[in-house]
Formats: sequence, structure tokens, C-alpha cells
Amino acid sequence: MIPDKYIIQQISKSNNEPEWLLNKRIEAFDKFTNTPIKISRRLDYSKFNIENYEFLENGETSFNEAYINGKISNSIYKKAKERSLIQIGKKSVNHLNINGLILKDVRTILQENSSLIEKYYNNSKSDQLELYNYAYWQNGYFLYVPEKLEVELPLQYILINNNEGKAIFLNNFIVLEKGSKVTFIDSQISVKTNKDSLVNSMLNVYLADGAHLDYISIQEYGNNINSINNKKFFLQKDAVINWFELVFGGRATQNNYQANLLQNGAQAYMQGIYFAGKDQQMQFNTAQLHHVGYTKSDLLYIGALRDNAITSYEGIIRVSKGAQKTDAYQKNKNLILSKEAHADSEPLLEILANDVRCTHGATVAPIDPDDLFYLMSRGIERDLAKKLLISGFFSEVSQKIPIAEIKDAIQAHIEENI
Repeated sequence: MIPDKYIIQQISKSNNEPEWLLNKRIEAFDKFTNTPIKISRRLDYSKFNIENYEFLENGETSFNEAYINGKISNSIYKKAKERSLIQIGKKSVNHLNINGLILKDVRTILQENSSLIEKYYNNSKSDQLELYNYAYWQNGYFLYVPEKLEVELPLQYILINNNEGKAIFLNNFIVLEKGSKVTFIDSQISVKTNKDSLVNSMLNVYLADGAHLDYISIQEYGNNINSINNKKFFLQKDAVINWFELVFGGRATQNNYQANLLQNGAQAYMQGIYFAGKDQQMQFNTAQLHHVGYTKSDLLYIGALRDNAITSYEGIIRVSKGAQKTDAYQKNKNLILSKEAHADSEPLLEILANDVRCTHGATVAPIDPDDLFYLMSRGIERDLAKKLLISGFFSEVSQKIPIAEIKDAIQAHIEENI
């Protein structure tokens, strides 16, 4: 696919979009060539070149529950079937609209109330891969939770990528009004195809005063899916985000997460698990941005690598000038399970205030031989001892997940792939 404005115009026309949105797309397109890509020393960026793919125009299919082949995603779908939005390619089914809560695809929202999209449309485009998304996005989900509504049961969105040799672009939104609360599972899976495909996805999350979001992202793509995920969270006074990023699939993955703590009392708890094998490549960029003081962020990303897998983590805690009493923590831990696997880790601090508590750290190491010896000395066979140590390594994050079915499915997935 050669980028051009004609494709943008066709997308806008097929979505029956207002003029302001087409203008935003054209604006993003015009900034392509002068905007750099956030690069990694080890990630193969040719996987993300949209010229290598056809543009997804059709490729949709009727929904079949057999397509939900991700073991972790399926574990919660069985429980949340009536509260799930399914998207196959560009097509969505199972919209929700209950007690003012909205969970629908963006194309439908554009027809019903385009001012909602305009109100929350994010114009900050700092990277060329983001610009691709803002120019070419075709659909996505929109979750809206009205003021003081506490949703007791979890909601789920499932993207089923059934595209072969094509690129799909998604723009997603989560909006929680004052005092609202919800648990939301964002699942990405794929059906088996023979050619590589690309998913370029954007998510913007807005939490009003006192809102609370438990956000769980589950990525279980097949080995021929390359994916880019840009996710930005904006937290107002006393808002809380508790997010979990679970990455187990795909060929080349770039995940960029950004927490913007905008008012006093905002709190962001950021947890990640990744397990890479074969020739998988994964890159994680996280940013904890404390725009004001009396805010808190806590990050822990844990990953294991085997075979020829490569991972790269780069995270920053940035404390703005005058943001006193900031409390921020950041740690990345990597477990190396083969001589060929390689992990880079670079935690960073940028602090412009003098009364803060900010710490960070990183580890890259194989299984501790003393720990392995200890378990074997207690009569546990070597292979089982390794499994126990690896499962224990991940439990520091997995045990915090608020849904038992997901915790159990993660445990089973790790044990099957050790």
C-alpha cells in the first residue's frame, strides 16, 4: 500500500464522517515525512512499513465463537459473553447500551453522535506510526461510563484479526465520568493465515475526577501478526488506573504506553507480563508523566525470553517543574531462558522538582542456579523445579489481576510454553 490521500478520502466516505474528521486525517497525513519513528536498536521496523501490506477494505466475516481461539481471552469471554463487543476485521457485533453505558464500535458512534468522537479526539501525534493511525484508522471501540455508575461485572472487547497480507488501523476510546468504575478487558487474537499482516492501534483513555478503571490488555496473536499499540491515559483529580498488559503472541510487537497524571491525587498502577519465544521481537516504551504534584505511579514489567527472542524495554518517569510530593516507582525484570535470547532494559528518570520520591531499577538474568539447586535438593525434578521458578517469577504481577479466570489461564499458558 502506497500512502495517499485518496485512501483517506475513501475511508472517510465509507464511514460517512463529518468534515472536521476528514480534515484531521489530512492534517496527520501531511505530517508523515517530517516526523521520525521511535526506533529500537533491535526491533525490525520493516515489519511496520505499511507499503509491505495491502489496505484492508473487506475481509470481514460472520461471527463464530470458534474464532475466539486465544486461551486467556476465551477464559473470560465464557463469563462475559453478554457484555462483549466483538470486532472481526472492521466489522463489529454485540453493541451495549445499558443505563447510559455505551460500548459500541466507533463507526456506529459517528453515525449516532459524532460530537462524542470530536470531544475526545486526541490531536497529539508525536510519532510517524501514530500519524499513520490518525490518517488511516477504519474503526475501533468506544466505551463510555456515565457519572457515578459502578459496573460490577467486567466488560470485554475482542479484536479477531482474520486478515492475510493486509493492514488494519484502529482508533479506540475509553471515557469514564466522575466517580464511575469499571473493569475492561481488551483482547487481541487472530485466525491462522499464511501471510504477515499488520495491526496499528491507538487507544485514548480519559478518567474524570474520582473515576477508577481496571484495564486488562491481552495480546494472543499468531506468529504472522505484526502490531503497533499506542495507548495514552489522562487522569484527573483522584482518578485511578490499574492496568495490566499481557503479551504472549505476534511476530514483531511495539507497545507504547503513556500515563498522564494531570491533577492532585491521580494514581497509575502499571503492570506488564510478556513471554517471548522462537524469533519474536517485542518492544515496550512506557512513560509515567507527572504533570502536577501529589500524584503517584507504580510500574512493574516482567518478561521471560527463550529461543532467539528479543525484547527491549525503555521507560521514563518524568516529573514536571513544581510537581512536588510526586511518588513514582519503575522496575523491569527479565528472565533469560536460552543463550540466544536477548533483552535490553533502560529505565530513565527526568525530575524537575526537589521534593519527590522516585526510584527505578532493571534486571536481566537467567534462572538463579542456587534457587534451582534448592528445589532439586528437596526432591523436585529439574524440569518441574524450573517450571515452579518461572511461574513464581510471573506471579508478582499475575496474582494482582482482579479476575481469577485470567490468572488461571496465564498460569496454564506459561506452563505449556516452558
